[in-house]
Amino acid sequence: IIKDTGAKSILDLGCGLNPIAIASSEAVYCASDINEHELKIIADFFRQKNIKGETFVCDLKKIDKSLPKTDLCLLFKVLDVVDPAGKNRGKVTKKILSEVPCRKFLVSFSTKKLSGKKMNFPRRARFERILKKKKMNISTIESSKEFFYLIENHNFRI
Repeated sequence: IIKDTGAKSILDLGCGLNPIAIASSEAVYCASDINEHELKIIADFFRQKNIKGETFVCDLKKIDKSLPKTDLCLLFKVLDVVDPAGKNRGKVTKKILSEVPCRKFLVSFSTKKLSGKKMNFPRRARFERILKKKKMNISTIESSKEFFYLIENHNFRI
């Protein structure tokens, strides 16, 4: 999916150790998380593999406009964590979609519960309503473990 976007620069928010499996010399990779130990591992990996990239700490609940401009922003299985159910659900998601300077978002949600059972509704209706309200074009891809949304960010300006 990532290769098909043609992205030359990637911002991975809440990356965990994803960059070790995803990053390549084909794109500049900006990895952010709140776990500084994992970011150190990723920075070492970038150096060893000669991958152009950077790592930095970022709390997704306190996102601002200082993030690097990129072609693609990855948000893999993080929105349910940083924007949980409750009266303010959707607030963090809306802020991320409004303030992250990227051409496209690739967002994923798990299709399985922690117990391993399949979710009844792997699509996120609330998330889709937010996208519809923002008039963002989406396409969806489902795998056995994740449901992906590829989103065009029409608000992005160079």
